[in-house]
Amino acid sequence: MPHTIFAVYSRMPDTAELRAELVAAGVSADDIRISTGVETAGADMLSGVPADDMTFYRESLERGRTVVRVRAGDANAEKVSQLLDRYGPITQREGVH
Repeated sequence: MPHTIFAVYSRMPDTAELRAELVAAGVSADDIRISTGVETAGADMLSGVPADDMTFYRESLERGRTVVRVRAGDANAEKVSQLLDRYGPITQREGVH
């Protein structure tokens, strides 16, 4: 079953390092979205965010926080969550599928 995992960070200066670690963990580069504000968020960035959390994620983007969305399979979802957690997110949640 696919997992969509979202994480929000106050500041993430090295998004390239996070992206590289996620790819090394088996996530396709196409399944990783990292946005550092509304201007870098595509129309589908918040696709999968639970309706109850949508306001928080939109406001996070408006405030220039870094929002990361990763689509992972069963085999690597736990590893992805652990990787995201190592970078100290404000919050991390699994989205709807």
